[in-house]
Amino acid sequence: MGEVSLREYIESLLEERQKAQDLQWQSAQRALEAADAALRVRLERMNEFRAQIQEERALYVRRDQLEPILQRLQEAENTESNLGGRFWMLAIVLTCGASLLTAGLVLFIKHLAK
Repeated sequence: MGEVSLREYIESLLEERQKAQDLQWQSAQRALEAADAALRVRLERMNEFRAQIQEERALYVRRDQLEPILQRLQEAENTESNLGGRFWMLAIVLTCGASLLTAGLVLFIKHLAK
């Protein structure tokens, strides 16, 4: 067995330590690159999701725009309901009037026939 000088021994230890540190550095770099790639993908998906939400928001009607429309719709429904009621009353009055007119004509014709 050959003897190793102290200098050679220290240099071999330093070289081994340097190799270990290089491996750690390379491993850390790969881990950072993988994390960076994953983060970029996630941010891209978040941006796509944000864009989708903004597109959908453009389709929504704001409350301040909707309230006047709902109010006009309610007024139109009330008007329609009132007109419906008035037409029913008119139909009843006309039916009663026609019945009274018919009864009056029948009585008049009976009176003339005597």
